[in-house]
Amino acid sequence: MVGDKKFHSFQVWRENPSGKATYVYGLTLKQIKSIRTKSDENLTAENIELQAQLDAAKKVINELEQRAMTKGATLAEENAKLKEDQQWYIHTLRPLLKRQTNEFITGSSQSIKATLIPIGGMHGFRRKSKRR
Repeated sequence: MVGDKKFHSFQVWRENPSGKATYVYGLTLKQIKSIRTKSDENLTAENIELQAQLDAAKKVINELEQRAMTKGATLAEENAKLKEDQQWYIHTLRPLLKRQTNEFITGSSQSIKATLIPIGGMHGFRRKSKRR
């Protein structure tokens, strides 16, 4: 581990500058070695477990991606169909709307046949204040 003179509570052994493990906290080299191997075994077991979890997660993610792809394709098809329908409706209904008279709006008793009643009065004649 680190440092020549400072010991931290979590350090059990320490490397010399030469790289050998030294005698620290009253542990012999054999004890240090056994501690190291034990921790290594624990780590390998944990590694295997985590790897299994990772593989499962990858499988799930792949499946979800596949589903999203298929769903996206179907949604794109539906979108195109709806766009076509919209175009068709616009094409067929625009003239009908243009042909509508205000008979349709006010009830057919009146004989006025204004083809368009602009909402908010005629354009060009704005409400002007009396005083200029």
